[in-house]
Amino acid sequence: MSFNLFKNFSGAKITFKGDDSFDFLQRLSSNDILLAKDSLIQSTFLDRRARIISPFYLVKDEHYHLIVSSEFKNETISYIEKMHFNEDLRFNIQDIVWTEERYIKNSKTDTKYKLPNWNGDTIYEGAFLENSKVKETKCEFERLSYMAKSPGIDNVCFKSIMILDGPFDDLISRNKGCYPGQEVVEKIYHHRRPKEMFVCHIESPLDSRFVSPLLFEGRKIGELLSPIPDTNNGHSLALAFIRSNKCKKGDILECENSLNIKLI
Repeated sequence: MSFNLFKNFSGAKITFKGDDSFDFLQRLSSNDILLAKDSLIQSTFLDRRARIISPFYLVKDEHYHLIVSSEFKNETISYIEKMHFNEDLRFNIQDIVWTEERYIKNSKTDTKYKLPNWNGDTIYEGAFLENSKVKETKCEFERLSYMAKSPGIDNVCFKSIMILDGPFDDLISRNKGCYPGQEVVEKIYHHRRPKEMFVCHIESPLDSRFVSPLLFEGRKIGELLSPIPDTNNGHSLALAFIRSNKCKKGDILECENSLNIKLI
Protein backbone atom coordinates (compact mmCIF):
# COMPACT_ATOMS: atom_id res chain seq x y z
CA MET A 1 0.00 0.00 0.00
CA SER A 2 1.46 3.36 -0.99
CA PHE A 3 1.15 6.68 0.77
CA ASN A 4 2.24 10.18 -0.07
CA LEU A 5 4.31 12.71 1.86
CA PHE A 6 4.01 16.44 1.33
CA LYS A 7 5.94 19.55 2.23
CA ASN A 8 4.90 23.08 1.38
CA PHE A 9 7.55 25.53 0.19
CA SER A 10 7.63 29.24 -0.53
CA GLY A 11 10.05 31.10 -2.72
CA ALA A 12 10.32 32.53 -6.20
CA LYS A 13 10.11 31.46 -9.81
CA ILE A 14 12.60 33.39 -11.95
CA THR A 15 11.74 33.24 -15.64
CA PHE A 16 14.52 33.96 -18.14
CA LYS A 17 13.85 35.39 -21.58
CA GLY A 18 16.15 36.46 -24.39
CA ASP A 19 18.45 34.75 -26.86
CA ASP A 20 21.26 34.39 -24.30
CA SER A 21 19.22 32.71 -21.56
CA PHE A 22 20.66 29.26 -22.20
CA ASP A 23 24.28 30.44 -22.41
CA PHE A 24 23.92 32.57 -19.27
CA LEU A 25 22.49 29.77 -17.15
CA GLN A 26 24.81 27.12 -18.57
CA ARG A 27 27.80 29.33 -17.77
CA LEU A 28 26.83 29.71 -14.11
CA SER A 29 25.07 26.45 -13.21
CA SER A 30 26.98 23.50 -11.71
CA ASN A 31 24.66 21.10 -13.55
CA ASP A 32 24.00 20.77 -17.27
CA ILE A 33 20.79 22.68 -17.95
CA LEU A 34 20.23 20.68 -21.15
CA LEU A 35 18.90 18.05 -18.72
CA ALA A 36 16.01 20.39 -17.84
CA LYS A 37 14.13 19.68 -21.08
CA ASP A 38 10.72 18.28 -20.08
CA SER A 39 11.91 17.55 -16.55
CA LEU A 40 12.97 19.22 -13.34
CA ILE A 41 16.66 19.23 -12.44
CA GLN A 42 18.40 20.36 -9.28
CA SER A 43 21.51 22.48 -9.52
CA THR A 44 23.48 25.15 -7.68
CA PHE A 45 25.29 28.42 -8.15
CA LEU A 46 28.81 28.20 -6.67
CA ASP A 47 31.45 30.75 -5.85
CA ARG A 48 35.04 30.33 -7.04
CA ARG A 49 35.85 28.19 -3.96
CA ALA A 50 32.95 25.83 -4.82
CA ARG A 51 30.97 26.99 -1.82
CA ILE A 52 27.22 27.00 -2.43
CA ILE A 53 25.57 30.35 -3.11
CA SER A 54 22.15 28.82 -3.68
CA PRO A 55 20.52 25.48 -4.56
CA PHE A 56 17.59 25.58 -6.97
CA TYR A 57 15.39 23.67 -9.39
CA LEU A 58 15.42 24.43 -13.10
CA VAL A 59 12.78 23.53 -15.67
CA LYS A 60 12.29 24.46 -19.30
CA ASP A 61 9.18 24.88 -21.37
CA GLU A 62 8.99 27.90 -23.70
CA HIS A 63 11.45 29.58 -21.33
CA TYR A 64 13.84 28.55 -18.58
CA HIS A 65 12.43 28.83 -15.05
CA LEU A 66 14.60 28.80 -11.96
CA ILE A 67 12.75 27.85 -8.74
CA VAL A 68 14.40 28.91 -5.49
CA SER A 69 13.26 28.76 -1.87
CA SER A 70 12.73 31.81 0.32
CA GLU A 71 15.91 30.94 2.24
CA PHE A 72 18.02 31.61 -0.85
CA LYS A 73 15.86 34.03 -2.85
CA ASN A 74 17.86 37.18 -2.11
CA GLU A 75 21.25 35.52 -2.65
CA THR A 76 20.07 34.07 -5.95
CA ILE A 77 18.72 37.34 -7.32
CA SER A 78 21.82 39.26 -6.22
CA TYR A 79 24.07 36.72 -7.91
CA ILE A 80 22.11 36.80 -11.19
CA GLU A 81 22.23 40.60 -11.23
CA LYS A 82 25.95 40.60 -10.46
CA MET A 83 26.78 38.14 -13.26
CA HIS A 84 24.50 39.71 -15.89
CA PHE A 85 26.62 41.82 -18.21
CA ASN A 86 25.72 42.56 -21.85
CA GLU A 87 23.74 39.41 -22.65
CA ASP A 88 20.39 39.50 -24.40
CA LEU A 89 18.72 38.49 -21.19
CA ARG A 90 15.68 39.54 -19.21
CA PHE A 91 14.29 37.87 -16.12
CA ASN A 92 11.01 38.13 -14.29
CA ILE A 93 10.61 37.28 -10.59
CA GLN A 94 7.34 35.85 -9.30
CA ASP A 95 6.75 34.86 -5.68
CA ILE A 96 5.23 31.38 -5.53
CA VAL A 97 4.11 28.72 -3.08
CA TRP A 98 4.44 25.11 -4.09
CA THR A 99 4.19 21.61 -2.70
CA GLU A 100 6.67 18.79 -3.11
CA GLU A 101 5.14 15.34 -3.02
CA ARG A 102 7.01 12.07 -2.55
CA TYR A 103 5.57 8.62 -3.07
CA ILE A 104 6.60 5.44 -1.29
CA LYS A 105 5.51 3.47 -4.36
CA ASN A 106 5.22 4.46 -7.99
CA SER A 107 2.38 6.89 -8.48
CA LYS A 108 0.04 6.73 -11.44
CA THR A 109 -0.50 10.49 -11.20
CA ASP A 110 0.37 12.18 -14.47
CA THR A 111 2.47 15.15 -13.40
CA LYS A 112 4.56 17.34 -15.63
CA TYR A 113 7.69 17.74 -13.54
CA LYS A 114 9.44 14.93 -11.71
CA LEU A 115 11.65 15.45 -8.72
CA PRO A 116 14.84 13.46 -8.18
CA ASN A 117 14.23 10.21 -6.33
CA TRP A 118 15.23 9.80 -2.73
CA ASN A 119 17.78 7.04 -2.44
CA GLY A 120 17.21 4.30 0.10
CA ASP A 121 15.67 0.89 0.64
CA THR A 122 12.41 2.14 -0.86
CA ILE A 123 12.22 3.92 -4.20
CA TYR A 124 10.66 7.38 -3.93
CA GLU A 125 9.24 9.42 -6.74
CA GLY A 126 8.20 13.01 -6.54
CA ALA A 127 6.21 15.71 -8.27
CA PHE A 128 6.46 19.48 -8.26
CA LEU A 129 2.96 20.80 -7.72
CA GLU A 130 2.74 24.56 -8.08
CA ASN A 131 0.08 26.22 -5.93
CA SER A 132 -1.22 22.85 -4.79
CA LYS A 133 -3.27 22.83 -1.61
CA VAL A 134 -2.64 19.65 0.30
CA LYS A 135 -2.23 18.67 3.92
CA GLU A 136 1.39 18.91 5.03
CA THR A 137 3.26 15.90 6.34
CA LYS A 138 6.38 18.00 6.79
CA CYS A 139 8.07 16.25 9.72
CA GLU A 140 8.04 12.79 8.16
CA PHE A 141 8.96 14.24 4.77
CA GLU A 142 12.01 15.95 6.26
CA ARG A 143 12.98 12.94 8.39
CA LEU A 144 13.07 10.68 5.36
CA SER A 145 14.93 13.28 3.29
CA TYR A 146 17.62 13.37 5.99
CA MET A 147 17.86 9.59 6.16
CA ALA A 148 18.31 9.59 2.38
CA LYS A 149 20.97 12.32 2.76
CA SER A 150 18.95 14.51 0.43
CA PRO A 151 18.08 17.79 2.22
CA GLY A 152 15.63 20.09 0.43
CA ILE A 153 16.56 23.23 -1.48
CA ASP A 154 15.41 25.30 1.52
CA ASN A 155 17.88 23.71 3.93
CA VAL A 156 20.18 26.23 5.59
CA CYS A 157 23.04 23.71 5.65
CA PHE A 158 23.77 24.82 2.08
CA LYS A 159 24.74 28.25 3.40
CA SER A 160 27.74 26.74 5.21
CA ILE A 161 29.26 24.09 2.98
CA MET A 162 31.26 23.44 -0.16
CA ILE A 163 29.33 21.36 -2.68
CA LEU A 164 31.39 18.17 -2.21
CA ASP A 165 31.22 18.30 1.59
CA GLY A 166 28.18 16.05 1.13
CA PRO A 167 26.89 13.44 -1.35
CA PHE A 168 25.73 16.06 -3.83
CA ASP A 169 27.42 14.73 -6.98
CA ASP A 170 24.07 14.74 -8.81
CA LEU A 171 24.16 18.55 -8.66
CA ILE A 172 27.32 18.59 -10.78
CA SER A 173 27.88 17.79 -14.44
CA ARG A 174 31.55 17.20 -15.19
CA ASN A 175 31.08 17.31 -18.97
CA LYS A 176 29.19 20.58 -19.48
CA GLY A 177 32.11 23.01 -19.63
CA CYS A 178 33.32 25.69 -17.26
CA TYR A 179 31.34 27.15 -14.38
CA PRO A 180 32.38 29.03 -11.21
CA GLY A 181 34.01 26.63 -8.75
CA GLN A 182 34.74 23.95 -11.36
CA GLU A 183 38.51 24.01 -10.80
CA VAL A 184 38.09 23.29 -7.10
CA VAL A 185 35.53 20.55 -7.80
CA GLU A 186 37.86 18.78 -10.24
CA LYS A 187 40.78 18.96 -7.82
CA ILE A 188 38.66 17.30 -5.14
CA TYR A 189 37.60 14.53 -7.52
CA HIS A 190 41.27 13.73 -8.02
CA HIS A 191 42.08 13.79 -4.29
CA ARG A 192 40.39 12.91 -1.02
CA ARG A 193 37.21 14.76 -0.14
CA PRO A 194 37.81 17.14 2.75
CA LYS A 195 34.56 16.31 4.56
CA GLU A 196 31.86 13.68 4.84
CA MET A 197 28.19 14.24 5.65
CA PHE A 198 26.52 12.12 8.33
CA VAL A 199 23.01 12.10 9.74
CA CYS A 200 23.05 12.26 13.53
CA HIS A 201 20.60 11.66 16.35
CA ILE A 202 20.28 13.93 19.40
CA GLU A 203 18.10 13.12 22.39
CA SER A 204 17.07 16.77 22.78
CA PRO A 205 14.92 19.26 20.85
CA LEU A 206 17.03 21.79 18.96
CA ASP A 207 16.20 24.93 17.03
CA SER A 208 16.52 24.59 13.25
CA ARG A 209 19.09 27.41 13.25
CA PHE A 210 21.27 25.65 15.81
CA VAL A 211 24.91 25.42 14.68
CA SER A 212 27.66 23.91 16.78
CA PRO A 213 31.23 22.65 16.46
CA LEU A 214 31.50 18.89 16.84
CA LEU A 215 34.13 17.33 19.09
CA PHE A 216 35.58 13.84 19.06
CA GLU A 217 38.07 12.84 21.76
CA GLY A 218 38.40 16.51 22.67
CA ARG A 219 39.19 17.77 19.18
CA LYS A 220 37.03 19.75 16.81
CA ILE A 221 36.35 17.66 13.71
CA GLY A 222 33.36 19.34 12.08
CA GLU A 223 30.03 21.07 12.51
CA LEU A 224 26.44 20.15 13.32
CA LEU A 225 23.82 21.94 11.20
CA SER A 226 20.09 22.13 10.50
CA PRO A 227 18.36 20.14 13.27
CA ILE A 228 14.81 18.91 12.65
CA PRO A 229 12.34 17.09 14.93
CA ASP A 230 12.81 13.32 14.79
CA THR A 231 9.92 11.94 16.79
CA ASN A 232 7.24 13.14 19.16
CA ASN A 233 9.44 12.46 22.20
CA GLY A 234 11.64 15.54 21.86
CA HIS A 235 14.49 14.00 19.87
CA SER A 236 16.18 15.64 16.88
CA LEU A 237 17.98 14.71 13.71
CA ALA A 238 20.71 16.91 12.28
CA LEU A 239 23.37 16.92 9.60
CA ALA A 240 27.01 16.58 10.59
CA PHE A 241 29.80 17.66 8.25
CA ILE A 242 32.98 16.00 9.50
CA ARG A 243 36.57 15.96 8.30
CA SER A 244 37.21 12.85 6.23
CA ASN A 245 38.20 9.62 7.95
CA LYS A 246 37.76 11.06 11.44
CA CYS A 247 34.57 9.17 12.36
CA LYS A 248 32.25 6.38 11.35
CA LYS A 249 28.61 5.44 11.88
CA GLY A 250 27.87 4.63 15.51
CA ASP A 251 30.42 7.05 16.96
CA ILE A 252 29.31 9.38 19.75
CA LEU A 253 30.37 13.03 19.41
CA GLU A 254 29.89 16.06 21.62
CA CYS A 255 28.84 19.61 20.90
CA GLU A 256 28.09 22.67 22.99
CA ASN A 257 25.85 22.16 26.02
CA SER A 258 27.52 18.72 26.33
CA LEU A 259 24.93 17.15 24.05
CA ASN A 260 25.70 13.63 22.89
CA ILE A 261 25.53 13.24 19.12
CA LYS A 262 25.25 9.75 17.63
CA LEU A 263 26.16 9.27 13.98
CA ILE A 264 23.62 7.01 12.29
